[in-house]
This record gives sequence, structure tokens and C-alpha cells, in this order.
Amino acid sequence: MRILVRGPVDTVSGYGNDVVGLLTELRNVADVSVWPLSVTPPVPRVVAQLFERDLKPPYDAVLWYTDPAALTPWDMQGWGRVQVGWSMWERTPLTGRDLPWWDDELTYHRDRRVWSDRYDIDRSSWLDELWVPCRMNVEAFAALDKVTPIGVVTPGVNEKQWPVLPRNRSDDVVRFCAEGVLAGRKDPASLLRAWSLFREARPELVAELHLKLTGAPEAAFRARGVPDVVLHTDVWPQSELLRFYDQMDCMVSASRGEGVNKPAVQFLCTGGPVIASRWGGHEAWLMDSHAWAVDHTVQESPAEAGTYDAPVDVEHLAQLFATVSEDPAGRRRKGAAGAGFVRSALSWPVVVPKVLSRLSRLM
Repeated sequence: MRILVRGPVDTVSGYGNDVVGLLTELRNVADVSVWPLSVTPPVPRVVAQLFERDLKPPYDAVLWYTDPAALTPWDMQGWGRVQVGWSMWERTPLTGRDLPWWDDELTYHRDRRVWSDRYDIDRSSWLDELWVPCRMNVEAFAALDKVTPIGVVTPGVNEKQWPVLPRNRSDDVVRFCAEGVLAGRKDPASLLRAWSLFREARPELVAELHLKLTGAPEAAFRARGVPDVVLHTDVWPQSELLRFYDQMDCMVSASRGEGVNKPAVQFLCTGGPVIASRWGGHEAWLMDSHAWAVDHTVQESPAEAGTYDAPVDVEHLAQLFATVSEDPAGRRRKGAAGAGFVRSALSWPVVVPKVLSRLSRLM
């Protein structure tokens, strides 16, 4: 099968990392080429070598892996027998306000294929199918495009890149961590309120909350004066991030909404358990065997009027900090189960055959 992948190529963003992982595995089982939407060094050699290939349409399939705003199949008319989009969103519904190419005409044709016949041109410009990572995203995208078929395909993780870590430490400190751009929907305010409640209620428990921040001054500002919070703001290579994970007992997410939450899946892959809500992208991987589900309430999102996401219950999250702190055996048991789950269900060698199977059915 000849496949052309369109998407960002990098190791610093969620979409870019996934494209790198997808290409790395696809090149072993298919005739794959890439036309990057963007490139940020460094890029792994096995992926960079694909840049040397000539682009020779038509392909059996053009596979877009990108955010909804950059998903424009009409730009690739005639390049593939089929075109498939793979995208995600953090709240529901997805609205035209989030798409720079949206126009008033589409507002009055809500039964049309937004990613297909919006220009009434050749069918090769249509998106034949759209893939999303979770059931919430089906609802979110279907609200905008009621015709294009939508299926759930959760993207993978490079299990070799995130090996199981020993976590053998001599101290008794229980270390929680949160990672990423901790602002906006990541809801650092709720995370730190819950942590403060936990420290006030259970000061005898020896615990720390480590925040690995990526350009998130909001979280750093809110963390001032909060007890037992440690900030990490340096840019780390992956080897340093693995050393960080090895020192952490549990990752916590207070996010209001996620497409997948790749840092949490990576942490699971290393044998670390997770606290997160069972909503949005989390529902694709959060199970009681390897995580603690924090209560949440679906309500209107502050990010956009008329859309919904799910803030966590701050008091329940505070209780879970205590529960996890007091259960070292549970942490080890859930961590081991999480590492096994990711490898059996969410590694790229498991996901890519599903990708090829779905593409084959469309041809």
C-alpha cells in the first residue's frame, strides 16, 4: 500500500511526536512518503530519510494527522484514491469558529460534508473518513460534519522510547507530577487548590508535587507559597525526562479536556500510575487497573461559549492524593498494569495494523 502522510513532523508537540511515531512504524510495513506541514529539528534519522523521497501521486491513501484547522483535503485533490483525516479536540462540540477557513456559506449548509464537498469539486478532494481518538470526539466532530463517516482510532506511543523504569528509591517521599503547558484547560488552579487541601488535611504524609512546565507562567505564579511544590522549567532531552519519571510515583492531570493526553500515556508506559478524569481522550485509556479516576462535571467551557468540557472535583482530587500516598502496593500494582496495557493496546506496532486495515476497507 502506498501512503502519503501529511502532518507536522517534530518531537516537541503532541501531533508532531505522533507523526514521527506513525511514520517510524509505517515505513516497516508500507510504502510510505511524507509531505510535512511543518518540521522542527531534531527529527529522528529514520524519519528524516523519508524527506529524500520524491512525491509521486497518486497514492492509495493520503493520511492527514493534524489539528482540525490544518485538515484541508481539497488541497490534495487527485493525490490519493482515498483521503483520511486523523484529528482530535478537547471539548464538544467543535465549532466553525475554531477553523480559519470556515465561511458563512457553511453555516447554512449543516447537512454537508464540511471536509468533503464544500467546494463541489471532484470527489478526490473529499475526506472519505475521519478518525478521532475517543467517543467524545465523535460527538464533537459530528456536530460540525454530519455526513463524513467518523471512527475511533486512538493513536499509539513508542513503547521502546518509554521503557519500564525501576523506581527504586531509598526515601519515603511520595512524589506526584504534572507535565506540559499547565495553563488554560490544563487547569493548574484546580490542581493546586486540591494539593493545598491535601496538605492542610494530611500534613503528616510526606509528599511532593513536581510541576514540569513548558512555557506555563500561570502555573508557576499560582504555585507561589503552596507547600511541597517543586517547579522544573528547564528544557530537557528525553533522557532527562526519563530520569524525572523514574523519581515520580504518580502523574496527575486536572485537565478539563484532552484529545489523548500523551504525557499520561507515556508515564503509564514507564510503569507509573495516573490520576485523571474519565472524560474525553482519557476514556480511551483510563481504567481502574492502572489509574485512579477523579470525579468530574461536564459543564460549559470557559474557552468558548456553547461548548463543554469537564473540570475535576477539587475535593475528590485532594482525597485521591491521600489515597495514593497511603498505598505503595497499589501504586506498584497499577503501574505494572499500565505498562502492560500500553504495550498491548496503544503501542504503534499494535495501532498501525489497525490503520492499514481501515485504509484497505476504504479502497
